[in-house]
Formats: sequence, structure tokens, C-alpha cells
Amino acid sequence: MDRSLEQDDDAPFPLSELRERISQKTYEWLQKSEEEEAAWKANVEETNFLFHTSSEDEEYYPRVQEWCSSLTKVDGIGGYFTEDVDQEVKVEDGALRVKYILSDAGGGHGDDLWAASRYVSNILADDQKCRDILKPLLENTGNNSERNLLLGLNMVELGAGAGLPSWTAMHCGARVVSTDQAIPDRIRCMAECAERNLRHMKSRKDTLADEGKPRFWNNAESARVCPCNWGDDEQLDEVINLLNNEGKQKEGRCLFDVLIAADCIYIPESHGLLLESIDKLLSEPGLALLPFALHGNTKDEIVWNIISLAKERGFDVDILEKKQLTPQSAYMDTKRALVHMLRLRRGC
Repeated sequence: MDRSLEQDDDAPFPLSELRERISQKTYEWLQKSEEEEAAWKANVEETNFLFHTSSEDEEYYPRVQEWCSSLTKVDGIGGYFTEDVDQEVKVEDGALRVKYILSDAGGGHGDDLWAASRYVSNILADDQKCRDILKPLLENTGNNSERNLLLGLNMVELGAGAGLPSWTAMHCGARVVSTDQAIPDRIRCMAECAERNLRHMKSRKDTLADEGKPRFWNNAESARVCPCNWGDDEQLDEVINLLNNEGKQKEGRCLFDVLIAADCIYIPESHGLLLESIDKLLSEPGLALLPFALHGNTKDEIVWNIISLAKERGFDVDILEKKQLTPQSAYMDTKRALVHMLRLRRGC
């Protein structure tokens, strides 16, 4: 069974249609990358090098894919393979339908939809589960709402990859900045996802009351994407500037209420830079959510050592309930889809 619930227009949006989702600096960087790639391809064609093209025998996977939230399936629906190719996919009433794209650029393993990303996205889409996981933040801010708990909150995602938590939060009314490594195709795909999900929100006629739509749309229109290598002060400042209308808001500069880094702690050498970035981006009452699986690339206890490092930086750390999800590949060990969850907040 392919990972898409409905086939979409797979053609990439022109870069010009993504300008509202990225800064001018990022736009120029992506533009330069496109020009360099076009020049490279032209040079290769002159040497009569044959590019690989898909044959009719190869299985087709759409470029633009869809994931849906679910109240009954911890994975949500989509983003992983099932052996039952004839199984009918049933999307629940009121489910969020989120578009995502897996970049061809494999650096940092962001070219897959990992279980941790699906897990936290499904939590954000469920009002009750979202309330439970954001409880310390909501209590600090006096938010007693029963629904739309993310509406108006500032959220940033680090190491976003496909960015599923970002686009889910976007659908739920959050103001989102989604980031990943400075890999041009990755950032371009993420910017396109932000634009596609915004257009999808504006076209749908489902659960949002008419009077509530403008608030969701206005926040969704503020969604931004940018490269951010952890620990890079200049890039971290750009992330904050994007939240604050690209630096135009000088007084009362906002930071992020919610920070998500899904499956980002499997490389222990990056723990210090990740925590440094969280410390700089997170607001005083804010929460950082770190869902992750243990992938066997190093000893489990070394990965878990991030808790001690976080406490040394002054964070309180909650270890939340773990959940077994479905591996995205039939060849993947189920342990790599057993998702643990850490919740960080600044110590009192």
C-alpha cells in the first residue's frame, strides 16, 4: 500500500510561489541553489550522461503525500507501509488531513516520516491528549479552553525533516516556524509543505466555524521555514526574527511556547548543541517536546544521558508514557518505532 491517502498534484511549486514562507535571505540561497543545479544538469547533458528515469515496472510513490490524524490509531493514518495492500483506509470525521513531502536529500535522515513525528503530530491533533502533554504550559498561562489549545501559540520545530508536527500545529492554529539543516532541497520541500497546507486550509469546508476561520488562517499565513543548524547563533536569531515579523517587532520580542524536536537525539554528540538551541528559543513558561526512538546506532544509556545534560542546563525533565507505533518499513525493527517522550521546561 502506498503512503498516500489521495494523490495530489505532484509538480513542485515554483520558487516564486514560496516567497511568503521564507525570508529574503533564504529565497536568494534557494534561488542560487536552483541555478547551480540547472547548470550542472546542462553540463551533464552535454556529456551525454543518461539520467535514470522510472520504468513502468517500478512502484510509484507520489511526491506529495498525506497523513491523517486519528483518535483510535496511535500512528494516525499514513506514513508507513502495511502488508495488507487491500486494506481500506478509513479517515475519521473531523480528522486533520496534512500534506507532506519527503525530500530527496537524505542528510540527517530527514527523508522519511519517522514514528516519533507521527506520534507527536497525532497528540497535537487530539484536544485531550494535547491538553495533557501541554498541561504545565496551559496552567502557567491560565488557558482553560477545551478545544483549539494550540490556537495562537508560537511553535518551532527543530530537525523537522518532513515537518509533520509543524503542519499539524499549523492546522490547529499555531504560529509556526519550521527548521532543519541547511540543505536546499529539504528547506524548499518544507516551504512548499507550508504553502500547500495553507491552501488546503483555505479550501476546506469542514469543522471550523466561519467566524473562527480568519484566526486560523491568519496564523497559518505567518508560517515560516528556514535553515537552522543547532548552536548557530546567527541562524537561531533568524528563527526568532521570523516569529517576530522578520525583526520588525522590536519591543517585547517573542520566543516560542512550544518547541518540538522529533527523533533528534539519536546522535549523542549533538545533545549539547540541541539543548543550547532549546535554551535560546524557548519562552520562560514554554515546553520542549522530544519524542524519540532508540535506533541501535549507539548504546541506549548514552542516548538517555540527555536527561542529565538537560538538568545541568536548568531544565526540569518529565519522562512521559512510551508508545509502540508501526515501523515505516517492513524491514525495520519494532524497537525503532517504540516512541519515548521527554518534556523539558525551565526549572522553577
